[in-house]
Amino acid sequence: MKIDCRLAAAAALALFVPAGLAAQNYRFDIGVNGGGSWLSSGMNEDQLGMDGDVQFDAGWLTGAQATLWFGERVGLRANFGYADRGLQFDPDDDLVNGDFDDVDLLDHVNLWTGTGDLLVRFARTPAPEFEGPEFLPFIALGAGARWVNPAGPDIALVGTDDDATGAVFTVGDDAYFVEEKANLMGRVALGTDLRPTPHLGIRLEVGDMLWDAPFQRVEPSNGGFTPSEPDGEDVGVVQHELYATAGVHVLLGLTGRQQQVAALPAPPPPAPQREPEPEPEPEPEPLEERLTLCVIDPSTDTGTRTLNAVYLPAAGDTLVDEMGQRTTLDQYDAGVRVALDEEWYRMGQPLRVEYGTGSTEFIPYGTNRVIERDLVVIGTVDGLPVYADASAATAFRTASGPAVTTDTDLEGLLDERTDLRDSFDQIDVVYVPAQPVGCVFGPLQRAEDVRKGGS
Repeated sequence: MKIDCRLAAAAALALFVPAGLAAQNYRFDIGVNGGGSWLSSGMNEDQLGMDGDVQFDAGWLTGAQATLWFGERVGLRANFGYADRGLQFDPDDDLVNGDFDDVDLLDHVNLWTGTGDLLVRFARTPAPEFEGPEFLPFIALGAGARWVNPAGPDIALVGTDDDATGAVFTVGDDAYFVEEKANLMGRVALGTDLRPTPHLGIRLEVGDMLWDAPFQRVEPSNGGFTPSEPDGEDVGVVQHELYATAGVHVLLGLTGRQQQVAALPAPPPPAPQREPEPEPEPEPEPLEERLTLCVIDPSTDTGTRTLNAVYLPAAGDTLVDEMGQRTTLDQYDAGVRVALDEEWYRMGQPLRVEYGTGSTEFIPYGTNRVIERDLVVIGTVDGLPVYADASAATAFRTASGPAVTTDTDLEGLLDERTDLRDSFDQIDVVYVPAQPVGCVFGPLQRAEDVRKGGS
């Protein structure tokens, strides 16, 4: 294996260093890079008032760099980067079992980075005359800005001097605002430049980017949102963004003198290799595991249904088993409208129910939770099923006339059945399904009633 590595290095060097020419030290490099990063929490239980953390998802990042070297050890670098991250709430105690323990708050937030970095090489510096691959480790210290730009339509923050815009999400009973703005950012990193040829470099780097999470606590006001904290102060904390990147750089401004490069000797024959020993066969996985699933079905008496299912570890798939017939879960995902399909729910806005001469608003509060019983469907609003506690919705289940189904419009039902309005007005909390499978619901709390025509 050692002989093979030498052969590969010799072949690569022969491709990039022609006979009779050797480039030397360089003064400028420019390149592109990619990698990934992980961010610490932007708000924790001290800011939220509940057990859990709000943080950006880990994921990929990409960027470009340009470095000007002064002498052989000190350089100034312009460093630009971009990432697209989701924002999620991670409770300390699992809300549910399985894959539903983290709650997505925002799907896409564009994160732009621009810093000026000071690079200082360690004892190793580029050789006066290039004689072979070089290894050039360095430390980087930088400062700049992180631009935060939530995707989607901008929401204005009322009552601020700078007309702040951004996005709104809710955690528990509180609403928070992610402002679209630039924040001060610092950088500490270790890296190395690998120089396999005179004109080409490979830069490997790991480090930490520190920046303040731009979260403000807000509250609904006149159809918009206003800051809850005095002077609109941020409640987010300083985040650590640990990253690792690899990039390809072009080396420019070569200096020094040319020298004759001797022809490479013929490589020796490869050494014989031993046959690898066979690996022990892994333990066989179970063929299947039986389980039950709760799914949203507004056509049933309670609005939910329990299915028998099997999980196939080998295929990583779950199939519904009904009377010996097995089908995929796709048919239970299709045709069921859920809250995450609604823009008002994703933006933290209220559900409005209009009937008679007035209307009622229900505001999202708390976090999504699994509820497999004691809920019944009372109708739909724009095709979205709406549920209530069975004890509070007794009139909807015993009233004469057709049963409440997927086709029962709640607003039309209340217009026609005035006898049900008093019962509906006594319901303080309703629930909307967050996803078709798993019986995960988002609670909505009644706000003050609004009369049509401003009366």
